Amino acid sequence: NVAAPAMAALTMPEEYAAIVLTSRMDHELRKMIERVLHRQGNADKLLFDFNMAFGTFSAKAAAAYSFGLITKKMHSAITSCRKIRNAYAHSDNPDDARKSKGYLKSKPKLMSLAPEHTQSSIDNFHKLLADCTGMIEVTTDRSDISALMLSICESLGSAAFFSIRSVDDSLRV
Repeated sequence: NVAAPAMAALTMPEEYAAIVLTSRMDHELRKMIERVLHRQGNADKLLFDFNMAFGTFSAKAAAAYSFGLITKKMHSAITSCRKIRNAYAHSDNPDDARKSKGYLKSKPKLMSLAPEHTQSSIDNFHKLLADCTGMIEVTTDRSDISALMLSICESLGSAAFFSIRSVDDSLRV
């Protein structure tokens, strides 16, 4: 599970990696939400089906932020990632997506949220690409967006892992 986001970022051009990486973000947000809620009944259907409370990526991000599971900055980053993903998902041509209003507005916002972290993520990604060259077929696309999305996936994955708590620890009224 940990390697899947890295493999997507390493082997796919930005337009495909964005879709895979935001899907992983969605999955990690769901795990966090599931782990903090007391569940009864058919919670999967009642909470996570498409038209239900946490049925969309944006709803999960909003809930995670509202519950205090992620920071405002992380919520902004996830929102920008979602808009970049949507630009690619709703365009027939990646070049057209990169010229779209959603992409042009969201990319600079994402890249400027935490400049030191962004640069560190890009540097780590480029090192990982160099280290993997020859071992796997890596993409020639040195995407800063993929680098940052990979870092966000890793952060959410860690947060989801550490959000596990015992059912006995939950407050019931």
